[in-house]
Amino acid sequence: MAKQFNVALIGNPNTGKTSLFNQLTGLNQKAGNYPGITVEKKEGICKLPRGVKAHILDLPGTYSLSASSLDENFGRLEQKELQGIASFKTESESHLKRLQQKETIIRYKFINEVLKETVVEDPSKATDLRARLDRILTHKVWGYVIFFAILLLIFQAIYDWASYPMDYIDLLLANLSELTKTILPSGALTHLLADGIIAGLGGIIIFIPQIAFLFLFIAILEETGYMSRVVFLMDRVMRPFGLSGKSVVPLISGTVCAIPAIMAARNIESWKKRLITILITPFTTCSARLPV
Repeated sequence: MAKQFNVALIGNPNTGKTSLFNQLTGLNQKAGNYPGITVEKKEGICKLPRGVKAHILDLPGTYSLSASSLDENFGRLEQKELQGIASFKTESESHLKRLQQKETIIRYKFINEVLKETVVEDPSKATDLRARLDRILTHKVWGYVIFFAILLLIFQAIYDWASYPMDYIDLLLANLSELTKTILPSGALTHLLADGIIAGLGGIIIFIPQIAFLFLFIAILEETGYMSRVVFLMDRVMRPFGLSGKSVVPLISGTVCAIPAIMAARNIESWKKRLITILITPFTTCSARLPV
């Protein structure tokens, strides 16, 4: 009788667990170079020598057993249910909080010890400049002025600069449609290709420049660290409406397409604020619905 044992792939997000899962099981689960791809468990079988089988589980990435999102909580619960992989004691909640506090203290103690050994504090001009920029970017007046100026730049790129490649795509597809009608004989198939397939693809492809500009600016804002400052800044404005500062990103993205905007709301920790953000994002008039 073939033996079988359970193996769980557990670790931080974006560390290659799903890629390893695909190699072991021969499946083709989605993988990406950003966290949050796996939001539920994936199961597969890996055949080993001597008739042994391994039941592989790919769990969502988590930074801690103290879950702060739905996918982390799912991974933590699944880890508790696995037998023979790790031992988890059934504890009360006030006790769970104490464990979370101890874990946080140990984590930051370790970080501080590493920093003392590897980082030499230097009150350089760069540090002073960064502190000054933070005071300006998160200022209760100038912070909002700078943020809305950046928003104006983004909207200028989406609705003005993107019009040039969009017009080129529209002209290219129109010429392709006319060329199809010229080359092929007149008939139902020709009309299907020229007026159906090519025109239909054109209605989708034409929005790629706008989406590209939006994600380019969002990537720049995130990589420079400005987006985290925007979240801190806008949290004061969003809180009275039951929203989070992180709701700004979905609401901005909704001006181009509501679908990725709703998907971007998954990193909001609070279930209530995440749900409110998801429900109001479709009310943002995107560029596809604006003509309608």
